[in-house]
Amino acid sequence: MQLPFVLSSLLLLTSVRAVDASPTTKSTDKFQWSSKKGLIAFGDSYTYVQGTHGHQNYSFIGDAFDFAFDEQTLLSNKIVQNQTATAEGGPNWVEYLTDCGVKPGLTSPRTCKKQLWDFAFAGSDISTH
Repeated sequence: MQLPFVLSSLLLLTSVRAVDASPTTKSTDKFQWSSKKGLIAFGDSYTYVQGTHGHQNYSFIGDAFDFAFDEQTLLSNKIVQNQTATAEGGPNWVEYLTDCGVKPGLTSPRTCKKQLWDFAFAGSDISTH
C-alpha cells in the first residue's frame, strides 16, 4: 500500500518542480545602457583613469590611505587623457565605454553625455590569487 503513495507523492513533487521551472510570459525590464547617465567605477589599474586631484599614474582622486575629499573637490576634478595610462598609450575601457575622457587634455566628467566617476587605484590588487 505504501508504494502507490510514494509514487503519487513523487509524481506530485516532479510536477510542482516542472511548473516552477517553466518559463514565464511576464515581461521584465531589461538593462538599457543607452538610458544610463553615468558610470561609477572601482577596481585596479585596468579600470583607473588619471584625475587632476589624484596621484600621478595612480588615481582619479585621493589615495587608498587618505581617501577623504569633499563634494567640491570631486565635482571640480577632471580626467587627464595623457596617453600614458594604458599599455597601448591611450584611453582605457571605461573611457571608451562612456566616451568620457577619450580626447587628449582635460575632461570634466560632468560635461560628458555619460559621466565617468572612477574610484579605481592603479596597482591595487583585487585578488591574492
